[in-house]
Amino acid sequence: MERKWLILTSVSLGSLMATLDGSIVNIALPAIQNDFRIDLTTVEWVVVAYHAGRADRVARNRRRWHGPRVRSSAVRRAGQRASARCG
Repeated sequence: MERKWLILTSVSLGSLMATLDGSIVNIALPAIQNDFRIDLTTVEWVVVAYHAGRADRVARNRRRWHGPRVRSSAVRRAGQRASARCG
C-alpha cells in the first residue's frame, strides 16, 4: 500500500516539474526574442528544439533502463538544426 502512494507522489511531482519547466521556457521567449532581435516564428524553433531535446533525453533514459542503448541522433540533429536557425 505504501508503494502505491510513493508511485503516485513521484508521478505527480514529475508532471508538475514538466509543466513548470515548459512554462519557464514560454515565459523566457519574449526575452529571447528581444535579446537576439528575431521574429516570433524564429523563436518558435527554440521551443521545438527544446522539446525535441527533452524527448530525446527521455528516450535515451528509457532505453538504458529497459534494453540496449540505441542512439537516436536524428532527433538530436533536428534540434541542433532548429537551434542553428535561431542564431
